[in-house]
Amino acid sequence: MRVGDILLIQRRFCLVSWLICKYTGGNYSHIAWAVNPYNVIEVGACGTRTTPSKVYKKSFWYKTKLLRIKSIDQFQLCQAVYESTLKKYKYSYWNFLCTCIRIVCKKPVTRFTCASFVTTYLLGVGWILCGKVTRIFPSDFETSFRLEEVKDEDLD
Repeated sequence: MRVGDILLIQRRFCLVSWLICKYTGGNYSHIAWAVNPYNVIEVGACGTRTTPSKVYKKSFWYKTKLLRIKSIDQFQLCQAVYESTLKKYKYSYWNFLCTCIRIVCKKPVTRFTCASFVTTYLLGVGWILCGKVTRIFPSDFETSFRLEEVKDEDLD
């Protein structure tokens, strides 16, 4: 795993993950962003956190897919990842619930989701995932032609 790689995640046997996939039409419900080969930064229900990537990789409880951005300057990518680690965002479970309701009702979201977090920091260095910059979901990363899957043998 390299700095800036995107890890798509689906938690098995989890109703919330299943509902997110069902709503967005994708196979993954969550995104984490590699800050180094061993750790990812992610936005969960209560805010941003750094997590060891081994929690997700090759785990029975998680299905994952590793993606790499095809065309971005490596310096810009590192800058975007660095910027994303500077501020920790904290949210309440109530805020998380309200955000889920707003997404389903197609209303503007007032906090970061896992996908909008990565998208926002990449946009800061001029990289756009697709034609839209709002209402981005893990399924948008999964289907983007601007990303390529990294196979297990390429992870070293």
